[in-house]
Formats: sequence, structure tokens, C-alpha cells
Amino acid sequence: MNKFVAAVVSALFLFADMTAQTRLEGYVYEENNRGFLNQVNVTVYREQSESPADILVTDIYGHFAVDLAPGKYRITATRELFSDLSETVILKAGEEKKFLKMIMKRKPGVMLEARLLEKGQPALRGATIEIYNRTLKSLVLTLPDFPEEQFRYPMERGYHYTIRVKTPGFLTQRMEVYAGIMGCELCVEGLGEGTSRLSRSSNPATAPDTLYASLFPVRAQKGVLLQTITSSFSSPEWFREPPVQDQIDLYVTLLKDNPGLVTEMGAHTDSRLEEEAAIAIASERTDSLTAFLLSRNMEPFRCQAKVYGHISPLNKCAPGVKCTDAEHAENNRIEIRLISFSNARFLNSLDQSINIEEREKVVFGRPMKRPAKSSKIE
Repeated sequence: MNKFVAAVVSALFLFADMTAQTRLEGYVYEENNRGFLNQVNVTVYREQSESPADILVTDIYGHFAVDLAPGKYRITATRELFSDLSETVILKAGEEKKFLKMIMKRKPGVMLEARLLEKGQPALRGATIEIYNRTLKSLVLTLPDFPEEQFRYPMERGYHYTIRVKTPGFLTQRMEVYAGIMGCELCVEGLGEGTSRLSRSSNPATAPDTLYASLFPVRAQKGVLLQTITSSFSSPEWFREPPVQDQIDLYVTLLKDNPGLVTEMGAHTDSRLEEEAAIAIASERTDSLTAFLLSRNMEPFRCQAKVYGHISPLNKCAPGVKCTDAEHAENNRIEIRLISFSNARFLNSLDQSINIEEREKVVFGRPMKRPAKSSKIE
């Protein structure tokens, strides 16, 4: 009987030993002892399993801890601008604690620091910010009703990002960032009146370069000039010329990102024609553009044509004034102005919008245009 009791007690101790959990504590560092890394996503997988046993995030000291049953585990660490890391640990029965040191390697990248501003007014807050990685085809950040005037995001080199900012009372706007692709070390487009500046890091091994961007969203006020479409207008198919189509694409994107926006397409000519002829030429241009926009599934009431002819020159070239061909050409344009704006209409998320646009590019045969180099480097 005593032998039986002893066997039972021994089995119980063995069972307790096998089911007792081990505290796994770890620290995540940057290589070459450059400091702890916070906000690292640490995922724990049991051996031969693709389903996480636990998901953790390191604190400001790069620390994480989890209680696990004995066994073999795969621990992965991921963080923006760092290469993914994976370690294997074996927790033995009866082991109370085990320490794990994970060392991550920084990728080459750029830290975006963007501010939302309105001239002569306090900085803007409460915007909804979305960032889409076009290279990986994924939405990587959404900040709804962001309470600060500035937002930060680490961008990896080798990727194309689209950033969309929706601010209450202002038109939704986009910014394109090309980091180390398509011949760009760093190209930024779509800022409107905004500016961008790339600041080189004094020590790229420990900190990324920083792209400082100032965004000036356009307030949704009646009559504000949103865009000017320019062309030589020398061909009946002027709207199909690649540079002009790039401009029209921007107009279409503006309409899609602001579904409650109604615009005026004002056609202006130079003064070398008599008034009646100028009106006829301007009318032909708006008719062509309207037909093209309808073929792109734009709603006609949102693209209202208005013919001005030569009554509003941008320079001295009024009727009867002698000017060069280049000076006259400045006045041949279509101005896009705001008629009305409402937030009531539904707006797709940025990833949904881009997916629709990519399908339309296949239908309309529009290749991705090459970006212009537009960032100053310090």
C-alpha cells in the first residue's frame, strides 16, 4: 500500500512538474547595443503551429513576458523599419524562468513627419489619415479623427506610398511618396501648396532620414480655384495627350476623394480670336472634357461647364494688346473651381478607392506615370 501511495504521489509531482508554466522574459534591442526597442510586435508560436499562442508588444524598455507550458516555441519580432526576426526557444519541465535577448537590424528608411496647416490660422486637428503601401498593396495605417496637428510614419525604401488626409471643413487631399523606386531617391507629389524637405540623419545607422512635409488642405469655400488644366489645345483629341491626361487624372481623383464636391470647369482662351469665335472654341473644349469625364463614369452635375472665352486673361494680353505666342498660350486653360461641397456622401476607404482605380486603369489603359523629383535634400 505504501508503495502504491508513493507511486501516486510521484506521478502527481511528475504531472505538476509537466503542467507548471515557465515565465519567458525577453528584451528586444537594436543591433550594436543601440538601445531598447519599444512597440515591437512579439508573436509566440508553438512548434509546428501557424496559430499564435500569444501576441505581445514590448514596453518602453524593450521588455516582454509571457507564461508558457513546457515545449518548443518559435518567437518572432516585427517592427517598422526593422528586419523581421525569429528565434527558437525550448522550455523544459520544472524550469521557472527563461530569458531571451532578441537583436533586430534596422532597414534603410525615411521617417515621415507631416503637419496640417492653414495659412494664418492655428494648426489643424481632427483629420482622418490613411496610408496605403502601393508596392505591398495594403493599407498600413488609419488614424481616425487624429487629435494632433502632426503625424509620423516610418517609410521603408523601395516602396510607393499614398497618403490621404480628410480634414473637417476642407477638401480631402492625397500625397504620393516614392522612396527609392522609379528613379527616385525620394519624390513627393500631390502637396498642392504644401512643401516637403528631406533632412539627412547625422547617423543613419541609428536613426532614419526624416521627411518633413507641410500640408495645406484646401478649405471648401465657393469659388476657390482647385486646379488649372493646361494644354496647347492644338488637336481635337487634346484631352488624350499623356501630360493632359495626368492633369485630368488628378481632377478625377479629387472628385472621387470628395464625393460631395460639385465643380465648375471654366474654359478660357487667348485674345487673338473675336469674341464669338473665342466662345465657340471654349465651348468645344468643355464639351470634349465633359464627354471624356462621362466616359470615366463621372456624374455630369459635378462637372459643370462654363464658357468664358477671352474675358479673363492671366496677363496683359487683353484684346488688342500685342503679345508673344508664349504669353497668349498662358491664357488658354480650363480652371476647376468649387461650386458646392457636402460631407453627406459616402467615401470609400483608401484601399477600396485604390483597388477601384487600379481596375479602371486596366479598362482605360492608363499606365502609372513616372514621378517628378520634388523634394529638397539637406
